[in-house]
Amino acid sequence: MTDLIHDWLELEHRLLEARRPVEAAFSAVNLGHSLVPYRQAALWRPDGGVMALSGSASVEQGSPYLLWLNKLFQHLAGSPARMLTAADIPGALAEQWADWLPEHGVLLPADDGLLLFVREETFTAQDVALLERLALLTGLSLRAWTPKRLRLRLPRGRKAWVAAAAVIMAALFPVTGSVLAP
Repeated sequence: MTDLIHDWLELEHRLLEARRPVEAAFSAVNLGHSLVPYRQAALWRPDGGVMALSGSASVEQGSPYLLWLNKLFQHLAGSPARMLTAADIPGALAEQWADWLPEHGVLLPADDGLLLFVREETFTAQDVALLERLALLTGLSLRAWTPKRLRLRLPRGRKAWVAAAAVIMAALFPVTGSVLAP
């Protein structure tokens, strides 16, 4: 039990101290193995596709495995946390499942993306609980690195437009000033 706690704290530290989204993604798919044994893991985001694969330092976007995995994730986008097997996906994707992945998987949302962990045996409730926490922490870490969008709300109504026009008109008149200092 103390090993599990130590492993969790180490993984949490690595995710929270990540300096780039790629570091957080790499930690999530590779270091989670110390908590729950799995054969493969992948992190996918809708804006960039597969971001990280377990056992791989970089992701080759043009490989057949990645093309199939991106199609799988696009099909599963927006799914809630759930157990996953080839029987849960449509025909063409299901036919190739055995070529690329072991039989049992757990799909977990991580912010706006998805984390997939797969292995030969079924995941236990304890395994899923730990992986859900990992997905939540990964999502928070990735969200911290997502650029924030500035939303400017323009005033509405006639009074607001009159006030805005008055501010613009006042800015057009030069103001001269001087400072006297000892």
